Amino acid sequence: ARGNEQCRKAEEDSLVVRAHRLRSLLLPARVKRPPQLAAVALGSIPAQAVLTADQRVAWGLPRKGSIALPEEPSSLVARLKATKLVPGALLVARTTADPKNVEAHCEALLLERLARETPESLSQVGQGRLLFYSFLCPCPACAEKIAAFAAEHHPMLQVELAYERHFIPAEAARFR
Repeated sequence: ARGNEQCRKAEEDSLVVRAHRLRSLLLPARVKRPPQLAAVALGSIPAQAVLTADQRVAWGLPRKGSIALPEEPSSLVARLKATKLVPGALLVARTTADPKNVEAHCEALLLERLARETPESLSQVGQGRLLFYSFLCPCPACAEKIAAFAAEHHPMLQVELAYERHFIPAEAARFR
């Protein structure tokens, strides 16, 4: 019985299960082509079953009966800066910025917010782990930033990355 309990705990703790739980929290199952967004969960995935309507509106997430509009980069940066990082904190970013402006990508803005914290405090708040979720695979510039962030915070913080769809550069997308 003890072995089964440990096995179940390991499965619940797996990256795949945690990423799926985070995606389910952010995006309703009925949404087939979600907008590009990125999120960071510090420590365990929040236990709440659903997000509030105010959170969905503020974060530009899809919600029933309305159009989801992403935030302007300036208001997104202000909201992220105002967010207090506590165990189980969830940071979500979705922006309208020009895709060519890599400094305003969702992933870049989340990393900018996380970089304001010391590695020690992030490790403590994140209970040693941080799950970075992005609907699309981060572009090469953002992937490089994530890798640098992970290397800088290793071994104090385990940085995990999960995404659903591959990044397709605009040049290649024209031929699809």
